[in-house]
Amino acid sequence: MDPRKKCRSDSKAGKQPASGSTSSEGATVSPVDDAMASDVSAAAAEGRRKKKQDIQATVKRATGCLRRTLLTVHSAIRRFSDFVEAAEDEVVAALIVDSLGNLETIFFGYGNAMKAVARKVRQEHRRQGGGEAGASASGGRDAGGATRT
Repeated sequence: MDPRKKCRSDSKAGKQPASGSTSSEGATVSPVDDAMASDVSAAAAEGRRKKKQDIQATVKRATGCLRRTLLTVHSAIRRFSDFVEAAEDEVVAALIVDSLGNLETIFFGYGNAMKAVARKVRQEHRRQGGGEAGASASGGRDAGGATRT
Protein backbone atom coordinates (compact mmCIF):
# COMPACT_ATOMS: atom_id res chain seq x y z
CA MET A 1 0.00 0.00 0.00
CA ASP A 2 1.24 3.47 -0.89
CA PRO A 3 2.29 5.45 2.27
CA ARG A 4 0.61 8.59 0.95
CA LYS A 5 -2.77 6.86 0.94
CA LYS A 6 -2.47 5.74 4.54
CA CYS A 7 -5.36 6.62 6.83
CA ARG A 8 -4.85 9.52 9.17
CA SER A 9 -5.86 7.52 12.21
CA ASP A 10 -6.72 3.87 12.60
CA SER A 11 -9.81 4.62 14.66
CA LYS A 12 -11.37 6.70 11.89
CA ALA A 13 -10.76 4.05 9.23
CA GLY A 14 -13.34 1.62 10.60
CA LYS A 15 -16.01 4.22 11.45
CA GLN A 16 -18.76 5.14 9.06
CA PRO A 17 -20.34 8.58 8.86
CA ALA A 18 -23.43 9.10 11.01
CA SER A 19 -25.58 9.88 7.97
CA GLY A 20 -25.64 6.22 6.99
CA SER A 21 -23.40 6.61 3.95
CA THR A 22 -20.98 3.77 3.37
CA SER A 23 -18.26 5.91 1.80
CA SER A 24 -15.29 6.97 3.87
CA GLU A 25 -14.95 10.58 2.71
CA GLY A 26 -11.89 12.42 4.00
CA ALA A 27 -10.36 9.30 5.50
CA THR A 28 -7.44 9.17 3.07
CA VAL A 29 -4.88 11.79 2.16
CA SER A 30 -3.65 12.20 -1.36
CA PRO A 31 -1.04 14.51 -2.87
CA VAL A 32 -3.87 16.54 -4.38
CA ASP A 33 -5.38 17.06 -0.93
CA ASP A 34 -2.01 18.17 0.46
CA ALA A 35 -1.57 20.62 -2.39
CA MET A 36 -5.09 21.98 -1.90
CA ALA A 37 -4.55 22.32 1.84
CA SER A 38 -1.33 24.23 1.33
CA ASP A 39 -3.03 26.42 -1.30
CA VAL A 40 -5.90 27.11 1.08
CA SER A 41 -3.56 27.98 3.95
CA ALA A 42 -1.47 30.16 1.64
CA ALA A 43 -4.62 31.87 0.42
CA ALA A 44 -5.76 32.39 4.01
CA ALA A 45 -2.39 33.87 4.95
CA GLU A 46 -2.51 36.10 1.88
CA GLY A 47 -6.04 37.15 2.83
CA ARG A 48 -4.96 38.05 6.36
CA ARG A 49 -1.97 40.01 5.03
CA LYS A 50 -4.12 41.80 2.47
CA LYS A 51 -6.79 42.56 5.07
CA LYS A 52 -4.14 44.08 7.32
CA GLN A 53 -2.84 46.15 4.39
CA ASP A 54 -6.42 47.14 3.54
CA ILE A 55 -6.97 48.27 7.11
CA GLN A 56 -3.77 50.33 7.04
CA ALA A 57 -4.74 51.84 3.68
CA THR A 58 -8.24 52.59 4.96
CA VAL A 59 -6.85 54.30 8.05
CA LYS A 60 -4.48 56.38 5.92
CA ARG A 61 -7.29 57.29 3.53
CA ALA A 62 -9.67 58.22 6.37
CA THR A 63 -6.97 60.25 8.13
CA GLY A 64 -6.20 62.18 4.95
CA CYS A 65 -9.88 62.82 4.37
CA LEU A 66 -10.31 64.03 7.94
CA ARG A 67 -7.32 66.36 7.63
CA ARG A 68 -8.71 67.87 4.43
CA THR A 69 -12.15 68.20 6.02
CA LEU A 70 -10.77 69.91 9.10
CA LEU A 71 -8.79 72.32 6.94
CA THR A 72 -11.98 73.12 5.05
CA VAL A 73 -13.89 73.63 8.29
CA HIS A 74 -11.16 75.90 9.66
CA SER A 75 -11.24 77.85 6.41
CA ALA A 76 -15.02 78.18 6.62
CA ILE A 77 -14.80 79.35 10.23
CA ARG A 78 -12.20 81.97 9.31
CA ARG A 79 -14.39 83.14 6.43
CA PHE A 80 -17.44 83.36 8.70
CA SER A 81 -15.45 85.37 11.24
CA ASP A 82 -14.45 87.73 8.42
CA PHE A 83 -18.14 88.05 7.53
CA VAL A 84 -18.90 88.96 11.14
CA GLU A 85 -16.30 91.72 11.07
CA ALA A 86 -17.65 93.03 7.76
CA ALA A 87 -21.33 92.69 8.67
CA GLU A 88 -23.07 96.01 9.19
CA ASP A 89 -26.35 94.55 10.40
CA GLU A 90 -26.23 93.35 14.01
CA VAL A 91 -28.84 90.67 13.38
CA VAL A 92 -26.74 89.21 10.56
CA ALA A 93 -23.61 89.32 12.72
CA ALA A 94 -25.44 87.62 15.60
CA LEU A 95 -26.75 84.94 13.25
CA ILE A 96 -23.26 84.29 11.88
CA VAL A 97 -21.80 84.08 15.39
CA ASP A 98 -24.55 81.66 16.38
CA SER A 99 -23.84 79.52 13.31
CA LEU A 100 -20.13 79.60 14.07
CA GLY A 101 -20.84 78.48 17.61
CA ASN A 102 -22.88 75.55 16.34
CA LEU A 103 -20.16 74.56 13.85
CA GLU A 104 -17.47 74.82 16.48
CA THR A 105 -19.45 72.73 18.92
CA ILE A 106 -20.18 70.07 16.32
CA PHE A 107 -16.61 69.71 15.11
CA PHE A 108 -14.38 70.80 17.96
CA GLY A 109 -16.41 71.09 21.15
CA TYR A 110 -16.37 74.89 21.63
CA GLY A 111 -12.67 75.48 21.26
CA ASN A 112 -10.46 78.49 21.79
CA ALA A 113 -10.81 79.83 18.24
CA MET A 114 -14.56 80.24 18.63
CA LYS A 115 -14.19 81.79 22.06
CA ALA A 116 -11.81 84.37 20.56
CA VAL A 117 -14.25 85.18 17.74
CA ALA A 118 -17.16 85.49 20.17
CA ARG A 119 -15.08 87.70 22.47
CA LYS A 120 -14.07 89.91 19.55
CA VAL A 121 -17.67 90.29 18.40
CA ARG A 122 -18.87 91.14 21.92
CA GLN A 123 -16.13 93.76 22.27
CA GLU A 124 -17.06 95.34 18.94
CA HIS A 125 -20.69 95.27 19.90
CA ARG A 126 -19.90 97.01 23.20
CA ARG A 127 -17.71 99.63 21.51
CA GLN A 128 -20.53 100.53 19.17
CA GLY A 129 -22.85 101.05 22.14
CA GLY A 130 -25.06 98.03 21.65
CA GLY A 131 -24.16 96.28 24.89
CA GLU A 132 -23.48 99.03 27.44
CA ALA A 133 -25.84 97.79 30.13
CA GLY A 134 -24.87 94.14 29.91
CA ALA A 135 -21.15 94.84 29.75
CA SER A 136 -21.09 97.19 32.73
CA ALA A 137 -23.19 94.80 34.78
CA SER A 138 -20.75 92.00 34.08
CA GLY A 139 -17.73 94.17 34.79
CA GLY A 140 -16.41 94.33 31.23
CA ARG A 141 -13.48 96.72 30.65
CA ASP A 142 -14.82 97.98 27.33
CA ALA A 143 -17.98 99.32 28.96
CA GLY A 144 -16.24 101.01 31.87
CA GLY A 145 -16.71 98.17 34.34
CA ALA A 146 -14.34 97.14 37.08
CA THR A 147 -10.71 96.66 36.09
CA ARG A 148 -7.87 94.98 37.96
CA THR A 149 -4.72 96.95 38.60
